[in-house]
Amino acid sequence: MTPTEQAEMKTTESEDAPEGERAAAATPADPMRWVSRALLLGGLVLITVSALVIALVSRPGQKETKEAKIPTYDVTYTVTGTANVSVSVSKGGGVTLPGGMLTRSKLPWTKHISMPADGTPPTMEILLGEKGGHAECAISVRGRFASRSVAEGAFGRATCGAETPPATPAA
Repeated sequence: MTPTEQAEMKTTESEDAPEGERAAAATPADPMRWVSRALLLGGLVLITVSALVIALVSRPGQKETKEAKIPTYDVTYTVTGTANVSVSVSKGGGVTLPGGMLTRSKLPWTKHISMPADGTPPTMEILLGEKGGHAECAISVRGRFASRSVAEGAFGRATCGAETPPATPAA
């Protein structure tokens, strides 16, 4: 007998059964099946409600505290002269900027940097080698001259520094 024939035979047997037996066949034989289904449904509802509450409370994409944006200003460091020179560029307070320490044999040298207006001034130091020579350092802040210094002779040294400009109001 094929599975299809078996299914047809069961259908025919249930149709031939008295009405009381048909009602008993429609209800599950195991009452624990209903309990486990109810628990499963309740668990799914609890998980869905929890996820909804978390999504509403956390509000992804919105920050509770906004970070204060520090304004910046442009600084131009320049070294000119006829000597081999070591250049150290920092924003003050001993913080060396990226690419801030280098030895240059070819001058002029210029570096443009956007710096945070956090109160520490930009500074630059130049140091000549033992053969000496002549070199000048200069700093411009926001396109305006701010400082200039000259180094001469063997191991000559010069330091340029500028004040941090006042923060400009945001446009």
